[in-house]
Amino acid sequence: RLVMTRSGSPGAAGGQGGPAPAPLPLRALSLDVELRPFDFASKEGQRVGQQLGLRLQAGKPVGQATGGDGWPLRLTIDTGQTYLHPLFFDFGQMPLQVQARMRELPGHWVLDGLQIDQPGLLRIRGRAALGRGVGSGCGAELSLLPTAIEPLASQYLKPFLLQWQLLGDTPPTTPAENWQDAPSGRLAAELSYRCDTGMALQLGLRGVDLSLSGRALRIQGLDGVVGFSELAREVDTDLRWREVDFGGVTSASARLRARSRTGVFELSAPLRLPVLGGALRLDGLRVVRPRVSAAPAADVPPTLAATAEIEPISLEALSDRLDLLPLRGSISGRIPSLELRGEELRVGSGVEIALFGGRVRVTDLSVTRLLSPPAFVGASLELDGLALGQLTEALSFGAMSGRLSGYVRDLRLVGGQPVAFDAYLHTPEGDDSRHRISQRAVDDLASLGGGVAGLSSIVLNLFSDFAYDRVGLGCRLRRGVCQMRGIEPAPQGFYILRGSGLPSINVIGYNAEVDWQSLLQRLARIRARPEVDAGTGKRPESSSGPAPDRRPEAPVPAIDEGR
Repeated sequence: RLVMTRSGSPGAAGGQGGPAPAPLPLRALSLDVELRPFDFASKEGQRVGQQLGLRLQAGKPVGQATGGDGWPLRLTIDTGQTYLHPLFFDFGQMPLQVQARMRELPGHWVLDGLQIDQPGLLRIRGRAALGRGVGSGCGAELSLLPTAIEPLASQYLKPFLLQWQLLGDTPPTTPAENWQDAPSGRLAAELSYRCDTGMALQLGLRGVDLSLSGRALRIQGLDGVVGFSELAREVDTDLRWREVDFGGVTSASARLRARSRTGVFELSAPLRLPVLGGALRLDGLRVVRPRVSAAPAADVPPTLAATAEIEPISLEALSDRLDLLPLRGSISGRIPSLELRGEELRVGSGVEIALFGGRVRVTDLSVTRLLSPPAFVGASLELDGLALGQLTEALSFGAMSGRLSGYVRDLRLVGGQPVAFDAYLHTPEGDDSRHRISQRAVDDLASLGGGVAGLSSIVLNLFSDFAYDRVGLGCRLRRGVCQMRGIEPAPQGFYILRGSGLPSINVIGYNAEVDWQSLLQRLARIRARPEVDAGTGKRPESSSGPAPDRRPEAPVPAIDEGR
């Protein structure tokens, strides 16, 4: 129904045969449109509506003069369903009502008193403006009134998280009420938008708990404000949280203070994240949202650049949380350059780590699918002068003294498991430290192949340790197979350890190719084996004469007497 009323009397101007009367000024307009049921669909199926009940009301009743307070508008959708990829709405369950007053100003239209309501879900208040010509601009100032975050996130956030694979194994059809670890707490927001320069957004959070990527990231007790601005106007961030858990590693409470303007978000104070008895301290953090001409680049992810310091973190706790080999000691170092683009993390210039009395340099470190397991990790490591005593103790390996250097190049991990690398660890040239190896360590090196050949265990039992000259072992992992090598060739194999002095022993490996999983199982048995058998008081596998003279399918290091 459309009713128009114009000022004056129709036909008052102009007579028969005279000029047509000039249009009379519009005095009042009333529009009432109701569509029930209303269906629509796009060709690609990304926008679909069925059985919609829609009513649009605009203008003033006939007979009321147009005042300076504008024309009232009201839109109500209270039945039917619609899908606007990736969002789904059931308006029978959550009716939508939009109302405002429209005023005409020179060059643009203004919507004052804008209200957007979905009962139990959201309440938005504000104003908007739209230019009346191409390129004449637009803008909005909107406020989301404080609301419970769980229903709002289930309706408006969850579909995007599922699309971006940030909810782990949660099926897309999971109802909102069955969403595992749905966020909780309260949320408010302020948005300033300019269609030619971007937006400024500030969120207010109170008691918010959330998790992403199947609990790979969990944050508890979020309180404060966080903001980002593409406009010249600066917005501040002051956010605290009680606990953050990332991949099983938990960080205690911390505070983030930052500022943002013209598409840049950067720290205004260092951020210290307590973790495992130490901390990760971000001295510099800068996030930039790329823009293409005047419009945000939706297909170009933001970039994050940071510098950081690792305060000593417990290796024992870290390896336990990440289900790695049990380690003891601590890890520390400086990260001079870190860059995150989308789900890809890269660390430039190398990371220096003080470890086991020596140093480890990590280069070419990258992580892809950071929040979408399984993550892919790439890196190379250079080891310099690690203390073998500390290392073998941490690995529950037989005791050795001396130093160890080497490399792990082109390391590739998928879901935390190695799938490729080229590694070689050896005694460094010119190492003048004391070189001793215990009976247990000799046994452990030899048992990598499943048997001991050569020097009898009776002779071994006469000595608690032995001198050695050099040790070295390498593995190139490809397609589940390790290509093994040692410090130098030996008859029918390669030397893993060369003895020194009397008695002198050599440990020899015979198999050049080894199944990786078999090697891991043997290493696991070494770590699980006790130093002394509780029943006999002797070392396991060393109490009854010579070992079998055989070469199993797995790598067989052998021990022979030095000459």
